[in-house]
Amino acid sequence: MFTSVLMIEKALTSADVEFVTTLHGDEPVTFHVLLQPRGDQADRLLRAIDDIALGELDEAVRERETPEGEDARSVGQQALDVSVQALRAAGSRAEGRLVE
Repeated sequence: MFTSVLMIEKALTSADVEFVTTLHGDEPVTFHVLLQPRGDQADRLLRAIDDIALGELDEAVRERETPEGEDARSVGQQALDVSVQALRAAGSRAEGRLVE
């Protein structure tokens, strides 16, 4: 059995779930999903710079719309719950938690 730790910032997409659940073929995998809610304005600037460096200009523009700090915790928890449920629905064992 393999154990994988996933550090995410937003909910896994169906493509993400398919990718990570098929990495080890037919071997069973247990996932530990860690999600860090969005931080403060300094983090916003760094994320925007990363988005621009990766050519994701639309994402850089939307950084201002993303909840931050305490407001981001509930959004983060929802994204974590969706991700863990998607991994379980794909037949994997999964648990998750928010991290600072």
